[in-house]
Amino acid sequence: MSGAKPVTTYLEVQSTVKDCCWAAGRKNWGELLALAGGQLLSGVSAPWFEKLSLEYLLATPHEVYIASGAAGLLAAVRPSDPGSTPRRVNGDCSA
Repeated sequence: MSGAKPVTTYLEVQSTVKDCCWAAGRKNWGELLALAGGQLLSGVSAPWFEKLSLEYLLATPHEVYIASGAAGLLAAVRPSDPGSTPRRVNGDCSA
């Protein structure tokens, strides 16, 4: 991939219909994406994950969209930085 232009990518973590616009951060997924020839959106600055506004996402050009997801209880928590406990992000999930 040497010399190739990076492909601007929106990598959404645990995408759901109810909870939009959680972008993967610069660490882990962002690093893996860079190794594959991609680059995160310029507005993503957080290391692990970051909530983007829908307006920003629609106004920012990107060539690729990657959605990751989870089912059941896992869909109610955001991935967290290593060594911490995942945080619940919505109240409509039963534990």
